[in-house]
Amino acid sequence: MKNNTYNGWTNRSTWLINLWYEPHTESILDWIKEELEERVSSLADSDNVCDKILADMLDLQEIKWDELKEHVETEETCKS
Repeated sequence: MKNNTYNGWTNRSTWLINLWYEPHTESILDWIKEELEERVSSLADSDNVCDKILADMLDLQEIKWDELKEHVETEETCKS
């Protein structure tokens, strides 16, 4: 059976959010999600072809936000 995980995460997109942002609270994670959604929407609405390509490549639906929240909760519990 093939292992479809990426560095211990469900997929590369989820791993990258944790790697680049290192969210420590759910509120920060919520902010990250909103910020990315706004930026991708802005790219998609652009007249620039390169922006549209980037928006198409950035599949936010792949990010497992629940998995990231569980990770944040575990980190918070360990610090208590």
